[in-house]
Amino acid sequence: MDVRRRRPAVRARHRRVPHGLRGRRRVLQQADTARFSTAVTVRRKPLGTRVRRDRTEVAAQPDRPRRRDHGAAARRPSPVHVGERRVPAPAQLVLPGRRHTLRRGHPRQSRRRASTHRRAHRPVVLTDAPPLLRHRVLRPWDRVRRGRPHRAPHRPRGRLDRPVRGVRTVVNPYQAYVYAYPHKTAYRPFPVPPALRDVWAGESLDALFLYLHVPFCEMRCGFCNLFTRTGAPEELTGAYLDALDRQATAVLDALGDAGSFATAAFGGGTPTYLTAHELERLCDIAGRFPGFGAIPLGVETSPATATTDRLTVLADRGTTRISIGVQTFLDDEARAAVRPQKRAEVEAALGRIRAVGFPTLNIDLIYGIDGQTPTTWTRSLDAALAWRPEEIYLYPLYVRPLTGLGHRAKDWDDHRLGLYRIGRDHLLAEGYEQVSMRMFRLPSDTANGTEYCCQTDGMVGLGCGARSYTSRLHYSFEYAVETRAVRSIIDDYVREDDFTTARVGFPLDDDERRRRHLIQSLLQAEGLNRSLYRSRFGTDPLDDFPLDLKTFQDRGWLDTSGSTLRLTSEGLAYSDAIGPALFSPQVQALMASYEAR
Repeated sequence: MDVRRRRPAVRARHRRVPHGLRGRRRVLQQADTARFSTAVTVRRKPLGTRVRRDRTEVAAQPDRPRRRDHGAAARRPSPVHVGERRVPAPAQLVLPGRRHTLRRGHPRQSRRRASTHRRAHRPVVLTDAPPLLRHRVLRPWDRVRRGRPHRAPHRPRGRLDRPVRGVRTVVNPYQAYVYAYPHKTAYRPFPVPPALRDVWAGESLDALFLYLHVPFCEMRCGFCNLFTRTGAPEELTGAYLDALDRQATAVLDALGDAGSFATAAFGGGTPTYLTAHELERLCDIAGRFPGFGAIPLGVETSPATATTDRLTVLADRGTTRISIGVQTFLDDEARAAVRPQKRAEVEAALGRIRAVGFPTLNIDLIYGIDGQTPTTWTRSLDAALAWRPEEIYLYPLYVRPLTGLGHRAKDWDDHRLGLYRIGRDHLLAEGYEQVSMRMFRLPSDTANGTEYCCQTDGMVGLGCGARSYTSRLHYSFEYAVETRAVRSIIDDYVREDDFTTARVGFPLDDDERRRRHLIQSLLQAEGLNRSLYRSRFGTDPLDDFPLDLKTFQDRGWLDTSGSTLRLTSEGLAYSDAIGPALFSPQVQALMASYEAR
């Protein structure tokens, strides 16, 4: 006998269930076999088991922000073991309702009038799917939809999503941030690790860039895919500095006495995660390289670690530029980006930086955060401009694999592009000049102090997350984002005694060198100097890359008139599509085959 026919045909009420799955309606049918002639087969599993199991797995990850409970667990009734029940266990039935699709700000379905024709009820029974990884920034409709995980639609990787070849008419403007070419996901272990002496032999060493990487942070933001770990104890930071010192010895031996450095930087991670004493030692290690202390030095910091004692050490050791990752001045947006900071803390940190007196202050902001609007975006811009920083970087929010943020709406690209144009126009109206899609600065005679000319100059990187560049070889250590893999790489690094060889990298042939010069030059507002390109490679870029450059020109993104190839204002807006479109087939294949870890 069908149990549903014995129930009155009344409309089900929306009720809040106590086990945490909001926006779901459940029918708990307790069939008494003495009352009905036929028994009902039900799934004997306590309600809420999957939710509690998911929370247990998230809590086991120390680097992942925990979901705040606010006492809800204490109010939630404990599950009763199936064996202790005196009636058959209730079936987990999910009514295909619409309540979870009608929340404010989530226009997935429009409201409809209730139909006068009652359809037969078709319950959906939850299956034994793998536990879903829950995160506090994901809303209920992002977690489970009708009993199965919601997955983002597959977006194949390709050049401009292949719009340049005429396959699509609309270009995704946010495909990849090309801060270096090739990306580390194209690096592979060398079959025979070359000696550093041989790698740097014959290279131009008169204007090198020194970079020291500190892979530690006080927290991991939801959007971050950098090589870093959180909560490093003092023993680990001390052992890491010891390894940096050993690596510096091997690099100095490979360079000999010919190396000359033009600029330096400390990055990460967050270098100011180190204590003031540890920062002193970091500067001592960098001071072993010629010119340190007399050349421009840039250091990255965060609001929580920009303390007076740390900033004083950096100022005394010659730091000329401080870059602070604020991302947003609004507390709600900071929480949405899984960056639990208060505006008061940010303002206090900026006050300390200005009080110490660094020549250049850079503020990083992010657009595209969940809930961000043109109004709130402008408020963050104005809050940053109140400090009149010499530089401002505007970063689009990216959702990357193995990070804390989830999928975004399909119109997210248009939303980010609109916010970018608002920010660009706002800064230009305030007297800033645009250097690249992300960088804006005040005109000054001291500008370019800590910029690195990555088209021609070599870079010496120290640390397990740093890269080193020669004209024909890029090398580093292994790359990872996932917490356990990052910790394993750091542990291997601090135990390493032999730094005389390059382990992982990418060799550049003549075509890759041309592509690198083209990409790194074209994505800057000043563009690519054709005369400099011809003097270096003996050919013209329009002859080397005719199809790609003509396509950009036809779209109105590139100006090829004159002696400089320069992106237009709209072309700069599409920098994150233009850069990946110029990747070689070999680099694209290596990046596509890379397994994120």
